[in-house]
Amino acid sequence: MRLNIFKLISLFLLGYIVFSCGESIDDIHSDYIKGGEKIYIPKPLDVEVKPGNNRVELSWRLTSIQNVDEVVVSYDDTEEVVVSIEDQSDLLKKMIITNLSEGTHFFKLFTRNNKGVRSLVSDQVSTNVLGSNYQSNLVSRSFIGINVSSDGSATVTWGSPLEGTLTSRVSYRNNSGETKTLEVKNEDNTTVIPDFDPKGGLSVVSDYQPDNSIDVFTSNVFKTTSIEVALDKSLFTLANLPMDIPRYDPTVNDAEKDWYHAWDGDNSTVKVFLEGNNPKPAFVTIDLGVKVQLTKFELVGFPWPFITPKEYQIWGIGDDKAISEAATSVDIHDISSLSPEDQADPVKVTAKKAENFEAWKTESENLGWTLLVDDNRADGDKSGFTKPITSDEKIRYVRLVFIDNYHDSNPDIGMSEITFSGLIPTE
Repeated sequence: MRLNIFKLISLFLLGYIVFSCGESIDDIHSDYIKGGEKIYIPKPLDVEVKPGNNRVELSWRLTSIQNVDEVVVSYDDTEEVVVSIEDQSDLLKKMIITNLSEGTHFFKLFTRNNKGVRSLVSDQVSTNVLGSNYQSNLVSRSFIGINVSSDGSATVTWGSPLEGTLTSRVSYRNNSGETKTLEVKNEDNTTVIPDFDPKGGLSVVSDYQPDNSIDVFTSNVFKTTSIEVALDKSLFTLANLPMDIPRYDPTVNDAEKDWYHAWDGDNSTVKVFLEGNNPKPAFVTIDLGVKVQLTKFELVGFPWPFITPKEYQIWGIGDDKAISEAATSVDIHDISSLSPEDQADPVKVTAKKAENFEAWKTESENLGWTLLVDDNRADGDKSGFTKPITSDEKIRYVRLVFIDNYHDSNPDIGMSEITFSGLIPTE
């Protein structure tokens, strides 16, 4: 009896299992027929974006083009660009998107087939698109100075190029009136311009390419408004104001010691020699021949360096009135107000001359003269020197006042050559 019950239960369970399995297989087969095979397509990899001038360059990689008909580029979550995929050459792809506003833009990509099946979305990339605002803030490479030589050439000394600079260009006018342009490489510290007309000035531009940029940007043009040049000494003449010493010894007509030899361009010979029998301070007034903002004074010393000027002043005035109207009346060397006994006293004579000097300076200022340089070069180079002039006034006449030399007892003052430099306006 028990055996029969066991057989009945076993047959029942076997029938149930067979019935259940048969139903499940049919269901799966039915679902497959209805839905078809599931297709997966590759997404874009290694997506990269590079900025440009209101545009970008996008690049990506596909592992396969099977079942891929197009790549969809979505940017800023509002715009889409569709790129067709044709053959194996499209596994690596680049494209340009234009008309983008300046600023940051975001990009995502996915692939799609002609049935609308799409891949997963790539990682988002972004970049800062450049444009007119960026370009308007670009400046050309700076230069430290321009040295114009007497032979008509000029040497431009450059500052360091800014980050992103590719190269620079300097344009100038030669003495034939032609505009010329020279390239300035980043490694160039100087540029020699062989034939330079200072009045034409210089124009400088630089090309920039920021990191990863697909475009090159050109800076604003910098044009000089003035150029520092050594003044034309052929225009120099003596103004001959009171107390000026036209020669090293007024009693001797020695043309070799005339002041004009101090600006004849020859540094090798003795030029001006103010002997001790000429009272000091010693004065000379020069008409520069042009009205200009002076920038520096250079002096080549005497072959006997101990009589090179140590203490001196330079005064200047424009040409708004005749130079004769700017003549001072105070005589620094006048000690006639002292008694005969005091005139024999060196201490009192020195004090009186110092008093006269102060009166002369006051009168000079009242007449419109400007003290440009007041220099005591106690430890200076006795072979010569260069002294900057920082006044922004335009000067036509300069008055040199030589006060002392480097020698303890020898009162002579000597020099071989003097040069004035100034800013001339460019056209």
